[in-house]
Amino acid sequence: MKKLLKKPGVILLPVSAVLIIFIMLLVMLIDQKQYSNALILEYKASRVVNLLLDLYVTGEQIDPAEVDENIIGYGIYDNNRNAIIRYGTAPERLRSATGRNNNVVLKGRRSITIIRPSVVQDSKSSGMLLQPHPMPGNMMRRLNEFAEEHEGKIPPALEKYRTGIFLEYGNSVYLSERRLIILIILLFIIFFSASSMMVFKLYRSNRSLLMKTEQDKQLIQLGEAARTLAHEIRNPLGALKLQRDLLSRKLPEQYEGNLEVIDRELKRLNLLVERVGEFLRNPVGRPEEINIGNFAKKLYAGRKDVSIFIQNDTFVMFDSERLRTVFDNIVNNAVESGGAAEIIIGERNRRGFEVLDKGAGFSTEALSRLFDPFFTTKNNGTGLGLSVVKRLVEAAGGRITVSNIKSGASVKISFGDKFENTDS
Repeated sequence: MKKLLKKPGVILLPVSAVLIIFIMLLVMLIDQKQYSNALILEYKASRVVNLLLDLYVTGEQIDPAEVDENIIGYGIYDNNRNAIIRYGTAPERLRSATGRNNNVVLKGRRSITIIRPSVVQDSKSSGMLLQPHPMPGNMMRRLNEFAEEHEGKIPPALEKYRTGIFLEYGNSVYLSERRLIILIILLFIIFFSASSMMVFKLYRSNRSLLMKTEQDKQLIQLGEAARTLAHEIRNPLGALKLQRDLLSRKLPEQYEGNLEVIDRELKRLNLLVERVGEFLRNPVGRPEEINIGNFAKKLYAGRKDVSIFIQNDTFVMFDSERLRTVFDNIVNNAVESGGAAEIIIGERNRRGFEVLDKGAGFSTEALSRLFDPFFTTKNNGTGLGLSVVKRLVEAAGGRITVSNIKSGASVKISFGDKFENTDS
């Protein structure tokens, strides 16, 4: 479960792979469908060409709407490729064929154009006719047989079959079908993407909830152990302090340095017990409206290693003792790291403050573990300072972020996006 929580790609990669494969299959399906539609369209256009030619030969009136509603333009042309009958987009003069035995087939986005040049007589063959396009039924065979029998002469009744023909045939039906397929695919992709995003958001929400539950479980276990440990340490500390005072009266001055070591270690143990108590006690306390700028100026009045810059008067609801704990932990860390601390209050319309130092910053591993209880980068640190700060700030509805900057590190405490200004 922990590996799954740390690697969301374990879920996203298979989902993305399925989407890509499905899109590829749809593209192949569309391509095959377009190829089939092109063949069907060319076949229908060829039938319409034969039908128009038959109507012209028989002398019947040609009504494009009755022949086929998809006819955009057609024309009948003589041996000189001049128009005999024109309709719609048909040109006045028929273009020549691109091949000796093939029709000219032009496929556009919205239509298909078929051009059949007129049948011509082969001067090198006795009476044989050349056919650059297929003619309806066995008409070409009949024309050649008749030409052989009558020394190349064509009967007037069949002379009209030597004419050229132009047809532009619309593919609106298939174009509409293609648009519908593309629309369905786009809608599916949008639906699939939206569903994937929703699943990912639910996954992240569930992941955060599981991580929060795991942290709470660890904090409960840590709290029980820390409470017991603090209680067991506090009593011996009192006895050690008493014995130290007795020794200071009896020992010669040459042992004063040893007593100072004992004092320093006793203070460190006492600080550890106090930090554990702060971590375990009620983080909310008794909130009251506090002007952060005035609070900080009073707290660090006379300290040359702390600079305060107030850009906007900012008020928060916070317990004063707990806010002091927050400031002391962050500012003391900054001073220990870089020798000085800068406090910026109400910057960029934010309701909160930022503490900057001029130290070496944090490593990537340290940044990911700064708020873990008992994690420290100092040789004699307790590892509870930032954990206490995070607990107190979040209990007041704020958030804390730590990042590296060019000249050191930055700790931001934010209680909202906008500040409250008393001047307005």
